[in-house]
Amino acid sequence: MSGVFTDVALRAIRAGVRIPAGSLVQKYLELSYTADLLARLRIDCVLDVGANTGQFADRLRRTGYTGHIVSFEPMPREYAIIAEAANRDARWHTFNFALGSKAETKRFNVLGSGAGTVYSSFLDPLPGETPAVSETIAIEVRRLDDVFDRIEGLVGADARHFLKIDTQGYDLEVCKGGEAALPRMLGLQSEVSIKPLYAGQPGYIDALAYYEALGFALMNLSIVNRTAAGSVLEYDCLMARPAALAG
Repeated sequence: MSGVFTDVALRAIRAGVRIPAGSLVQKYLELSYTADLLARLRIDCVLDVGANTGQFADRLRRTGYTGHIVSFEPMPREYAIIAEAANRDARWHTFNFALGSKAETKRFNVLGSGAGTVYSSFLDPLPGETPAVSETIAIEVRRLDDVFDRIEGLVGADARHFLKIDTQGYDLEVCKGGEAALPRMLGLQSEVSIKPLYAGQPGYIDALAYYEALGFALMNLSIVNRTAAGSVLEYDCLMARPAALAG
């Protein structure tokens, strides 16, 4: 059967048939890999940092994850959407602030509107690949270490944690504010950029080296988006602690 499928696939490629970027087939493969890793690590608490309107949490539920989700979203309009959804889900907990390397109130760039707000960031966008800044707001930032006791109060002290970060160039700052909590994270998902989209954004090599120094091993890279010319802009990197995989 695999030989027949391979033959059909090769003929399709020769005929010019392509899977469109961002297609349901690609998303299925990526989501299935994430779901399998969560199950393998026996994760029962996902920290969803940079939740936007709850897209990641919704996909988790639709792929069968039944454990706790703790979402952090600082933008007021987007937070209102996830808070309403979480009211119908007893294991979905939400916080209306950002996570970073230190507790402060910080300037935040809201980019675009509607679905375009996923590009919003503390960092200033570089011209070319993101929507324009539509407004600038003041955002409360806290450290993961400072709120981790509250998380444990919601999900239990023995929970097995997975950290998903999608903060548009600010992911490493989130980790720097969670040095005490990070050893509790058995897996991690973070966006890494091949071409910087924001001023001061860490490069993908530096980001991967940082995560590896924390004890995570790379499990998968999936393409988030490409340039008009077809080169990769960003990957989602999926990582896990080798000892947790062995256990």
